[in-house]
Amino acid sequence: MVRETSNKSVLLGVLDRWFPPDGNKAGKFYMTTDDNEQVHLTIWPVYETPQPWDEDTPLKPYMRGLDPYDMVDRTVQVIADYKGERNGVDQYTPTQIKV
Repeated sequence: MVRETSNKSVLLGVLDRWFPPDGNKAGKFYMTTDDNEQVHLTIWPVYETPQPWDEDTPLKPYMRGLDPYDMVDRTVQVIADYKGERNGVDQYTPTQIKV
């Protein structure tokens, strides 16, 4: 489910796959919402982290204490900013993730 609240969206669903940061690309979760919509969540490294990035790169503070690999196949609630659509898939940048 995607629910709009002011400038934020609340997404409920399951994280299907995780791709860690790589080179100059941010990490990305592929998510299926509970109404069966496919969305992508871009997970950025901590600000000013030098590139190239890899799976050991520290992620934004909302990911502190969370292991992205352990989050796959888990149900989550995500508060995120909508960034647009790419190739028919809505793109979001999370500000909070709750497993």
